[in-house]
Amino acid sequence: MSEPKVSIIMPVYGVENYVGRAIESILNQTYKNFELVLVDDASTMPLVKETLKKYENTANVKVIYRDENGHISRCTNTGIEAAAGEFVGFMDCDDMLSSN
Repeated sequence: MSEPKVSIIMPVYGVENYVGRAIESILNQTYKNFELVLVDDASTMPLVKETLKKYENTANVKVIYRDENGHISRCTNTGIEAAAGEFVGFMDCDDMLSSN
């Protein structure tokens, strides 16, 4: 059975209360051939960066910190450029997925 790699691009900016739950909802998926590309869009909230730093050494996770705010389009494009999957999906940093 083929299990293609799926890249999930998540632009992150200013949602310190939700981003950890959004990340965990992806890491808890039953399908494991994925990468999560987290792209911080020069967030000004310290808790956002603290949360992202917790995942820097997590398997299947790439964390990218942009130096300048590029808004959703540039931030998403940064993630797409870093993606290595055969398929790409997009998720907001305040969304959550069920485990299946």
